[in-house]
Amino acid sequence: MTAQTTAPAPVRAASRTRFHPLTVTAVEPATADASAVAVTLTVPAALRTAFAFRPGQYLTVRTAVLGDDVRRSYSLCSTPQDLVERGILRIGVRAVDGGTFSSYATRLLAVGDTLEVLAPRAGSRPSSSRRAHAATRRSPPDPASPRSSRSCRACSPPNRAPPSPSSTATAPRPPPCSPRNSPT
Repeated sequence: MTAQTTAPAPVRAASRTRFHPLTVTAVEPATADASAVAVTLTVPAALRTAFAFRPGQYLTVRTAVLGDDVRRSYSLCSTPQDLVERGILRIGVRAVDGGTFSSYATRLLAVGDTLEVLAPRAGSRPSSSRRAHAATRRSPPDPASPRSSRSCRACSPPNRAPPSPSSTATAPRPPPCSPRNSPT
C-alpha cells in the first residue's frame, strides 16, 4: 500500500469585505484635553496585502459596546509605509457627545483589546472637476486662450454674465479659482 498524502487546503486570499480581528497596540491622547485618541492597530503579515491603502481611504471598525454591535468608519492617519514597514494602521477618534464608539474608544479602549476591522475602503479622491481645477492652477496662463484669467471650467460657468458697471467701481474681483478663492 502506498501512503496517501493530502495537499493542504488552499489559502484563501484575505477578503476585503470581511471583518478581521486586529489587536490594539496603542491608545494615545491626540489632544491636550484627551477628547481625541490615536488608536494604533497591528496588522498580521498575512493580511497586509488586503489592508494596503492609499491616502484618503478609511477603515470600518466593529465592536460590541454594552451588548450592541457598533460599527463606525474612521479615516486612516498612518501612512502606507507604516503598514509595509511596521505592520500598523492608525485611526483618530474624537469623542462626540452621546457617541457610542467614540466614548468607548476615548475612555475604555486599551492596549491588547481586539477590534474587528474591514480592509480600507474608498475615500476622498479629487473628482474629475477638482483634478481639472488643480491642473489649471498649476499650468501657466495661455495668453491666446479665452480663459487666460486662469479660471477653469470646473470653477466658472461657460456662459457667465459680464460684471455690471456698478460692480467694477470697486476693486476688481479675482477669477473664481484664483489662489485667494481656491476651493482646495
